[in-house]
Amino acid sequence: MTKQLAERVTRLALIALTLSMLAVPVWAQEEEAVEEDTGFGTWIAELGFWIAQPSGLNDYVTAVSDPTDPFNTRLLSPSHGTNEEDYAKVGIDLARNKGRILITWYGHREESEFSARRPGDFIFSTLLVDPTYAGFSLDGRADAVDAFTQTRMRDGRLEYSRVAFTGARVEGRWFAAYRRVDFFHRTDATYSALAPNLPPFFPGAPLLAPLADSGETRSKFRGRGLELGMEFRAPLFQDKVALEASASMTALRGKADTTFRSFTSFYTDSTGQLLLPPYSELADPMIAAGARQEVFETGLRSESLSQSGSVIDTSIAIRWNINKRMNAVVGFRNAYFQNVGIDLRPAGATINGSLANVRQVERSANYEGFFGGLRFLF
Repeated sequence: MTKQLAERVTRLALIALTLSMLAVPVWAQEEEAVEEDTGFGTWIAELGFWIAQPSGLNDYVTAVSDPTDPFNTRLLSPSHGTNEEDYAKVGIDLARNKGRILITWYGHREESEFSARRPGDFIFSTLLVDPTYAGFSLDGRADAVDAFTQTRMRDGRLEYSRVAFTGARVEGRWFAAYRRVDFFHRTDATYSALAPNLPPFFPGAPLLAPLADSGETRSKFRGRGLELGMEFRAPLFQDKVALEASASMTALRGKADTTFRSFTSFYTDSTGQLLLPPYSELADPMIAAGARQEVFETGLRSESLSQSGSVIDTSIAIRWNINKRMNAVVGFRNAYFQNVGIDLRPAGATINGSLANVRQVERSANYEGFFGGLRFLF
């Protein structure tokens, strides 16, 4: 994380230096006339990064059972760490107090992995596969689990704001924005039997080593809506340093696509008859010679599901006016994206290869962390 942060700070400094060099002639000509500017307005460009950590994704891929305590079952999921991503703002502060127009863009991408192994101890539940034929002993249990999750979010805003009130200690601005949110999430899980209790085979039978069960779920949301909020600014040290805070809420309306797939396996003899645990028949060379594993695949897919969501966005920051054409900001931001996707998960056995019972889980995500940036005024 430290290396990534250093790289982003370095890149931000290089961008700032480049923009400063390009803007020197403009600053030199307008420095004395800034206060009397009666033109179209002042152009704004802000570049920065947000060290955000997603939470609340609830990617439970397995439950761990304690053989000595049946009330000590724990749900496990991949952990989500912090990730630094860039953001950009461009716009104009219109002359004669006609308001401010800003376009904001931010994108976040995060991946995480999870792995647990207890060879010979089948204590992991296969939560992300259909229960039909799940587990080496067809009991929905495994002695190893591997999982992978990926989250992608893109957030764009077109905002108009205007001064609502001005006091001796604080200034307030109201703003309204059109907001577009794209959110994608996937979870893959594989459940294995590392040390199955199979009877000894004759040479050549290792091909009967149990296949791993696997499940995957995909969720994609595309929504847009109206955002309303307030911004506050309170000077701390003359006109050089100020405290800023903002709060807003967005009502989203959009479409969601969701997919679930499950792969489990089972043993059959040469006639296609299902073999059941403890598979003692496989000790017979004649049966083992004709035995094979079959893969049972099932799933469900839904597209263009109508969905309503929301975003609650709050931040607090310190802004330092370096000069009349440049300022820096450092702060903390929290953004809660509610109902920005639908996950399908198995909730019962299948009938004729079709999922007879699935449950829909509405997906939400919370992003929070520190941010910093540089703003340039032209």
